[in-house]
Formats: sequence, C-alpha cells, structure tokens
Amino acid sequence: MTRAPGSGSRGTAALRERVVLYARLPVAGLVKTRLIPALGPDGAAALHGDLLALMLDVLRRWCTEPGRDIEFRFTGGDAAAALACLPDPLRDHPRVRCVEQGDGDLGDRMARGFDDARADGVDRAAAIGADCPTLTELVLERALRRLDRSDVVVVPAADGGYCLLGVRTPGVSRSSALLRGIDWGTDRVCAQTRERARSAGLRTALLETRWDVDRPEDVERCRPLLEPGVPRPAASVIIAARNESAWVAEAVASARREPDSEVIVVDGASEDDTARCAAAAGARVVTVTGRAVGRGAQMAAGAALARAPLLVFVHADTRLPPGWLRAAREVLSAPGSRSTVAGAFRFRLDDPSRWARVLERLTALRLALGGTPGGDQCLFIAREDYERLGGFASVPILEDLLFARRIRRAGRLRVAGPAAVTSARAWRSGGWIRVSLANRLVVLGAWLGVDGGRLSAFRAGRIHHGMIRRDRLRQGMLRLGTVDRGDPACGAPASVDPSAPGAEDGK
Repeated sequence: MTRAPGSGSRGTAALRERVVLYARLPVAGLVKTRLIPALGPDGAAALHGDLLALMLDVLRRWCTEPGRDIEFRFTGGDAAAALACLPDPLRDHPRVRCVEQGDGDLGDRMARGFDDARADGVDRAAAIGADCPTLTELVLERALRRLDRSDVVVVPAADGGYCLLGVRTPGVSRSSALLRGIDWGTDRVCAQTRERARSAGLRTALLETRWDVDRPEDVERCRPLLEPGVPRPAASVIIAARNESAWVAEAVASARREPDSEVIVVDGASEDDTARCAAAAGARVVTVTGRAVGRGAQMAAGAALARAPLLVFVHADTRLPPGWLRAAREVLSAPGSRSTVAGAFRFRLDDPSRWARVLERLTALRLALGGTPGGDQCLFIAREDYERLGGFASVPILEDLLFARRIRRAGRLRVAGPAAVTSARAWRSGGWIRVSLANRLVVLGAWLGVDGGRLSAFRAGRIHHGMIRRDRLRQGMLRLGTVDRGDPACGAPASVDPSAPGAEDGK
C-alpha cells in the first residue's frame, strides 16, 4: 500500500517502532555497480534482488508484533515497481508503505525519514539498507531495545560505514545535525556519524560490527544465506536423538508450533524407528556416524545444516514451551550492562511427584547462584554468536556444560520465563536421589580430569561408579571449560553420512 509520508497518527500501543529500508530497485546497470566487473549488470542486479528479498522477509517477521511498522523508501523506479518487490504478506499490510526517497544526498533522505517518523508519533526508528545479509530481526530488536538508554544506536559495517542507524524519535529534532556533512560512500561514515552525535549531545550505543556485500569476495560469503524463492526460517530447531522413537515426534511437534521455523533431527545411528518417526512428524532428518556419536557431534552437525539466524538446541525427550520463539527473542534482545549471548528455558519434569518439584527448585536455585543450564533446558543462541564461540565440541558427554561455560565467559546466559518439559523417565527408573547424585558426580569427575568416555559410560550405567578412576592430570588440573574440540580423549569427530538410512529427510 502506497501512502504519503507523515499521514499516520499515534496509535493505542504504548510504544511505536519503525524500520525504514532504503534501497534501489533491482535494475540492471544501476545497482551493485562495483560488482558489475565480476558478475555483469544482470548478475549484479539479480544479487541485489536476492538481498532485497531477504531483507524484506526479515522485516515481514519483525513487524508481526503490534506497534511496529515498515517503510520501504525506494529509488530507481515507480511505486508499482516498488510494490512488486514486496512479498505477498507485506503488499497489502496496513502497517507497510512504500515512499519514494526524493532528492538530496543520503543524509538528507534519511533525515526526512526520521522527521516523518517523529511526525507520525513513532517512538523509535531505524534506517537500514538491503546489503547486509546478517542483519536479522533479532539484530533489529537488539538495536531498538538499546534505545531505552541511548539516543542513537549504530550497527557498524566492516568497511567503515554502518548497517543500521537507530534514533529515539522524540529527540530527533537534531537529526539534520546528526546526518549533515558526512562523506557518504567512504570508510569515514560511521566515525563521522558518531562524532556528530557526540557534538549534538546524543548518547550513542554501538553494537557488534557486521559485513555487507560490496566487493567480489563478499559475494561467495553471502551465497549460503541466499536461496532465491526460498524464505529463510526465523529459527532452526536442532534435535539430537538416538533410539528415541517413543519421544521424538512430541519434540518435533512442540518445535513446529512456530510455523516460521525449521526442525532438523540429527539421528545418532538409532537402532529403532527414530528417523522414520521424526520424518513423519515433519522434521528434516540427517544421520551422524562415527566413533564419537554423542550429542555434541549431533548438535554441531545440525547447526552446520541450519539456515536460520536463531539456533535452538533440543534433546529428543524434551518439549519446547508454547511461544518459545517470542520468548527466545525477548531474552536475546534484552538490554543490559553486559550483552546477552544466549538463553535457555526453565527446567520442568513431566512427573507429578514431589521429588520432581524438589529437583526443579534445586535446578532453579543452582542457576540463580551462577550455575549453567543443562541441555534439557533447550539452549538458544544467535547463529553468529554460536559460530564466534566455536559451537559444540564433539565430546562424549557434558557438551552442553562445556558450551555454556564458554558462553558465560563471553557474556550473559539468561533463563527465559517459560519452561521446557523433559521426560522424568531416567529418575523414575533409576531413582530420584541416585540419578541426581550420579549427574553431580559426572560434573565433579569432569572437573577432576576423568576421561569423558568413562564418564559417559558411568552415566549410561555400563560400568559401576567404583571403576571410575581419576586419570593422570594432563598439564595440571584439567578444567572443564578448557576441553578442546580436538582433544584426543574425546574420540574421533563424528560425520554426517548422507548415504545412511534417514540421512536425507528420513529416506
């Protein structure tokens, strides 16, 4: 729907937010001109069209919450051509409009967008381009949340510009001063904008630097993120399973409550119908083989195949709570003095006994005292943070604790309000006290340097706990957080076997 700027009015929502997308229409010879020598005019235009479609799909998901609206400020064509670029859900959306950018340099055009947002009663506004494929809806939410305590928020680009500039619009009467005299198209754009903000007395928040697509070497880097005609899911749920035919379908169903997500079940060479049950429930199924078929290898294999900007790791006997996607986004975008890197859900067991309630309270207390959540609490993390921290290690046991401790060193790991429900079968069959004590002994054994394979066998009940001996300490006391992915004690890394049963969509 095309409307004139400044025609809106303050709605009933307590807070209004707007994202303004500035982009040229994908016309051959007029877009991505620096890439034309490598791709040709048509190839450069096609790449720009794919990037624009990706960003519009991100905005489609972002604007599902009330109080959010989108402006597509275009150039290089008319309103009909701009509307044709919008995906169907946005084309007739009442909170989406197309506006021609108008005259002036980029600073003049952005200042008009911010001034129009202020006139429309918008509380927070962000200006973005179409050439940053890692600018996801989670990044948008993080940036706009930072405006709780700042006047301006910037997501820098690696080339010296920025991918996002956000402002609190009630104070944007100074937007012209913020954007005036910038050397657009140079590596000084971000630094100059921050200096203008400081001179104008505006408090500025700086988020993590990202890369955009401007050079030939950027093209191959962004290819895995672009699948023409295939929308990227909002979240990828990776479920590790082995001999879980009785439970895996419920785990898949709980993940599929959110229709804008993909579900990947990584089967650890099951001897039952786990792969078939997962595929029948609607998951993509792959099989992991090798000597180190543990959850760490399974989670890593699933993350490598995931396409979404948000990764959620689930055990096959655990069910995600209703509304899990929204809860995860709220946790990861929460402001604070220390950035939130990852999150998990509260722990709950599917057992009515008082022992289950005691264990749940003890787990909550342990987390409150600085402990790390277990794998059955469904860790979630942004893809770029997962990759930056090295992901899950291919270890026989405690892969979740290893990764959680690396996260703790990098930032905050917060617990969301909803609870993930885990089967209490292990406690019911092995005894509440005995299983809980065994789990604590496994953690203690890891701190003392006990070999991971022995700990895994101990927890699985294959050897008696008295047979666990403390191995000779390697380089002093081995600390759990320093176990390396390449540690020979962990066994050979597992691999995805595309020829194994269930390796491709359950076939």
